[in-house]
Amino acid sequence: MITKEDYDRLTGIQDWRLMNPTAHRPPFKFATVPHGSTETTMMNNYPKMHRYMSPYNKSEVAYGVKAVKDGEINAFIYDATVLEYLAAHDDKCKLRTVGNWYAMTGYGVGFPKGSKWIQQFNKYMLQFQHDGG
Repeated sequence: MITKEDYDRLTGIQDWRLMNPTAHRPPFKFATVPHGSTETTMMNNYPKMHRYMSPYNKSEVAYGVKAVKDGEINAFIYDATVLEYLAAHDDKCKLRTVGNWYAMTGYGVGFPKGSKWIQQFNKYMLQFQHDGG
């Protein structure tokens, strides 16, 4: 989750402001990108929260971040690694990632057996890991 400094005490996906956003004055607004794994997780595990946030959803991550910066929404829920990168590179250092990771997922890349690209791919992955890229 990414938010402005104002809401840096959000505890995670089960924070009371997300679970019951209309109890906050003004109502707490949050969003994600539709048709992705974050929205699917919200729909399956938090259907009430998903219904509430749907009108605020943004078509791209960049629009979600801009909506947080502009005060249009209070929080944007998305992949933690992406949001941590964006918060770390925010030009005015006003964004923060908050809460605990809800789910851990990984990425995989497949190559045909004996592919000439495996060694080069591994080299670059180790370089990215070392450089923090």
